[in-house]
Amino acid sequence: MSKSALLAGLAAVLFAGSAMAADAPEKKKKKKAAAPAPVVEQVSPFDFAFGASVKSRYLSRGISNSATNPAAAAYGEVRYNEIFYANVTYNTDKLPQKPTGEVDLSVGARPVLGNLTTDIGAIYYWYPGSSINVYGGTPVMPGNINYVEGYVKPVYAVTDKIALGANLYYGPSFGNSGAYDVYTSGTVKVTLPYDLAFSAEFGRQFFGTTKASLGSVKLPEYNTWNAGFTYTYKQASLDLRYSGTDLSKADCAIITSDPKSLTSTPGRSKWCGNTFLATLAVDFVYSELKK
Repeated sequence: MSKSALLAGLAAVLFAGSAMAADAPEKKKKKKAAAPAPVVEQVSPFDFAFGASVKSRYLSRGISNSATNPAAAAYGEVRYNEIFYANVTYNTDKLPQKPTGEVDLSVGARPVLGNLTTDIGAIYYWYPGSSINVYGGTPVMPGNINYVEGYVKPVYAVTDKIALGANLYYGPSFGNSGAYDVYTSGTVKVTLPYDLAFSAEFGRQFFGTTKASLGSVKLPEYNTWNAGFTYTYKQASLDLRYSGTDLSKADCAIITSDPKSLTSTPGRSKWCGNTFLATLAVDFVYSELKK
């Protein structure tokens, strides 16, 4: 074979190979798998808070509801959309009518407008098992001492460390006595370093006149105050506070019907006045426990 013929054959083979490569179908590129859609956690509009406390005595507006003895409390609160709530609180007590405790049932809302949070609601004080309190054959307080109050409690955050508040309560029949009650107060809270906070309150309690079956007695009005420090560690808190009123022992006896004021110390009661109060509490919120 001649040299020219050999070159021609090689050229033909190369040309045919190129043509076949050009005609071959292109391999399809593999498509990348689409990234999975991010999982959006559904946040429930409901939340639940609960807690318990023990205290050196149960004070309500400067008056002891536990006959100056230690007391305990527990509560549960259902919340909706961080605004509406329903709360049940149980307090141990020691009252003349000898109830098995005090159950506070409240419903309300806590709307927020800028730095202002306002708690608006109503509370029913229920004393299961209470019986009539009689001295010398004359009732001094009704057996059924359940009653209701409405309230408005605004709090304004002046800064992230200082908050000023006010309280206004109204009830048409205090302790089911027929005497209206109005309680007003101003509050201040200052957040301090090291998980400490200082808070104080000054208030005045107004009363009307009891119904005729209870002697048509004008219940004495009085001032009350308290101030103290709270230390918080995670869900626990310790509150040390000094509380007082300007009620005389005689006026205290009229409001409380303290059994000792009817027997061993006629006309006088030690359930009011200045005292030191210590409270140890734990508080939990379900949504925070899940974090």
